[in-house]
Amino acid sequence: KDVHASLKGMFGHFKNKFLIGAFIIAFCLFFTFTACFTYVTFHLSQSPFNLNTKEISLVFLVYFSGFISPFAGVASNRHGRQIIIIIGLFTALLGVILTLGNTLVMIIIGLSLLALGLFTTQPSANALVGDKAYSNLGSASSLYLFFYYFGGSVGSALPGLFWNMWEWNGVVFLCIFALIVAILSLKGLCKEPKL
Repeated sequence: KDVHASLKGMFGHFKNKFLIGAFIIAFCLFFTFTACFTYVTFHLSQSPFNLNTKEISLVFLVYFSGFISPFAGVASNRHGRQIIIIIGLFTALLGVILTLGNTLVMIIIGLSLLALGLFTTQPSANALVGDKAYSNLGSASSLYLFFYYFGGSVGSALPGLFWNMWEWNGVVFLCIFALIVAILSLKGLCKEPKL
């Protein structure tokens, strides 16, 4: 009986458009992050960059932008989840687009903005789940994390098909598509009704 009630409560979250939107954002966000940071290593090892493994590993120092997360959470409490999430998603989108540049500096700036966008969006989207899960908050949070990490898993594999066909440009355009889906989910499914 308890299991049945738990499952009913969990699947009941899929009737809540706010939560569906948050799950899609979570999936697309970590999909993009994982895809870019996985396949940029191949991109940077090729001409014209020709970086070695040690040099490529230094690129991951952009993860230090994670310091923004607690500030993003505070800002979303003060200014609202929607505005902070949209700022984060557009920051990530700009970052992904900049990685199409043909200089190492441009790519590092792009990856920095992508990381900054993720660490801005994630705490706010997670908080949105807490705001909009009117019951069974634990299962709602679990579903959010499931879609977040599932997006990362798919983001490590699916872009490989695009890399094989179009290399870095293919991966980037797939990530742009994912972020546009996240933005549309926010503006459509997570939009507050007008009073």
